[in-house]
Amino acid sequence: MEDAYGVPVDVVAVGDADLDADTHALLLALREAVLNAVRHGAPPVSVYLEAGAGGVEAFVRDHGAGVDLEQVPADRMGLRESVIGRMSRHGGRAGVRRVPGGGTEVELSLARNGSGEGEQA
Repeated sequence: MEDAYGVPVDVVAVGDADLDADTHALLLALREAVLNAVRHGAPPVSVYLEAGAGGVEAFVRDHGAGVDLEQVPADRMGLRESVIGRMSRHGGRAGVRRVPGGGTEVELSLARNGSGEGEQA
């Protein structure tokens, strides 16, 4: 995405997890969240991902104006379906929040014991 959009993305990844259908869905949701950050947010854009025996968590943060999902037109499905819906369908959860002082943070989590919350944060 850095090459396609010219926006650098700082990535920190810690730990290890097997790639199955659920973790693959998390990676696709993470990709969509990063795409939204570089297209609609402002640098710096950062990604933090931590994987372990208990599950996988990922955070995407940008420093733009911030997004309020209530203000996003209903026909815009990137965050609603490609991130939140995808995570819910795979037993995980996703939350989107406007950060005080500017920016948006997307949080993704997937429990590895099969007890994902399956709800929006």
